[in-house]
Amino acid sequence: PSVRYEEYEKLCKDTFENAWKNLGNAPICCGVAVKLSITTNTWVLGDQTGYQQAIGDILEKFEVISNDKLIQWVDLGTHMINIPDKENPHAKIQIFRYRHPVETRDNFLSSFE
Repeated sequence: PSVRYEEYEKLCKDTFENAWKNLGNAPICCGVAVKLSITTNTWVLGDQTGYQQAIGDILEKFEVISNDKLIQWVDLGTHMINIPDKENPHAKIQIFRYRHPVETRDNFLSSFE
């Protein structure tokens, strides 16, 4: 991982753990839809896939989800990357239950056992 990613991961640790794990929640182990909105503090912008991979890795590392492969990325009806805001850079993450194709496959295969 890049230095920038590692710094961001450290910055996210308390927020992610306090929002989920520290409340006694187990990692989500079913398909989810994640809506993501990124607002940086500069015009140095990353690409959408990079932001999604980073957030997925962090959600898994801090035990919000059990496996980031269960994520289906969905949009908010607008751009995911917003105009920079020097005063309030942030990421908004919304997580919803969303059946993942692997769940459908697993349920289908288990019916033959």
